[in-house]
Amino acid sequence: DNFAPLPWLVAGTLLVSAAGCSLNHWLERDADARMERTRGRPLVTGALSGRQVVGFGVAALLAGLALLAIGCRPLAVALQAGAALLYLGVYTPLKRLTSTNTWVGAIPGAIPVLAGAAAAHGTLSRLSLCVFALIFLWQLPHFFAIASMYREQYARGGLRMLSGDDPGDV
Repeated sequence: DNFAPLPWLVAGTLLVSAAGCSLNHWLERDADARMERTRGRPLVTGALSGRQVVGFGVAALLAGLALLAIGCRPLAVALQAGAALLYLGVYTPLKRLTSTNTWVGAIPGAIPVLAGAAAAHGTLSRLSLCVFALIFLWQLPHFFAIASMYREQYARGGLRMLSGDDPGDV
């Protein structure tokens, strides 16, 4: 197998993921301020400014995609760019609109597996698609459990989670 793209893939994925986290914190700063579990985040506490968080997020995204473009095949770059777009442009806004957001959010969470296959081979194999599906499915009970534990906090934050639609005890 082709391991030459591995350092580029790891560094690029790390930066794209950090960008997604940073920009997500900026997009959800109002909700984070209303939830006990997130009100200690640096943007909410004022330890970092919005300009700093957005600046870092944009720089990390561009740097991550650049590293991927330098050392990986184009499909890997496209997958990681698509993951960031899906996470920030679809999943994050959906959290305020529908409790089915977790199903969408699990897609960018599993895309790095596909990006790894694309970086090494330039294509997606059946094995990479199977591993993608396993990671996609694993994330669902993980995040449903977190949403259930913090049901009231998510409601206070204005975020619609599946657990918020279930009034019964878990």
